[in-house]
Amino acid sequence: MRLFKCYDKYAIDCPDQVIVVFAENEKKALRKVADIHKKLDVYETPVKTVLNNFKVEEIFAPKECNAYVAYSRDMSSVDDVQIVFVPFEVQDIESYIMDQLIEAESQEELFREFVIDKGINMSFNEMFYCDDKGWIFSYEPPLRLREDIEAKLMFEDISEGEFIDEFWLTSVSKFFEDKYYFKQFFEYITTNSEADFDEGFFFYVCKKLMKQGDWTVYEDLREVEY
Repeated sequence: MRLFKCYDKYAIDCPDQVIVVFAENEKKALRKVADIHKKLDVYETPVKTVLNNFKVEEIFAPKECNAYVAYSRDMSSVDDVQIVFVPFEVQDIESYIMDQLIEAESQEELFREFVIDKGINMSFNEMFYCDDKGWIFSYEPPLRLREDIEAKLMFEDISEGEFIDEFWLTSVSKFFEDKYYFKQFFEYITTNSEADFDEGFFFYVCKKLMKQGDWTVYEDLREVEY
């Protein structure tokens, strides 16, 4: 049996528009898709129309593995659907799949650019300047603290600069429970050094962000049946 990813050519925003199946050939793969949609009664359109709307892509499937499909919470393209192959001997399947998804996400160029951006807006580093109300700065220029924080500091013996530095350090410490990675990030942000993080660092950051819901979240996991 061969593995096929079948997806809607015109719109992708839900799992039923990206279906992974085992089949003998492309034609039979599309037939399976049509049968699935008929059961779901998704389109209420003729089978021929469903078949014409779907594109088929063959995926290499390694031997002695089960195939699982992970759908991201905010689907907008076929790239938001990942196929993970799990060896038969794996016992904790969910943990294995999550590690594979995290590994893949952590190696994406977009993710790494997000992490190494030293800016305090639209970056990983921005997270450490946020409280339960959001960004601690005003969104209107010039850059300054939010009015509620400024008002609070009027009654405290601390300068705005000291508050910002302490707030950032406390936030970073909470995120990086691993002191080795904390030291790496702290030195990178507070010096003029270039990014020289190892693979483990990116995996660590990605795992925490995904668990917090601050990066790609995979909510729907399905095993591909033979």
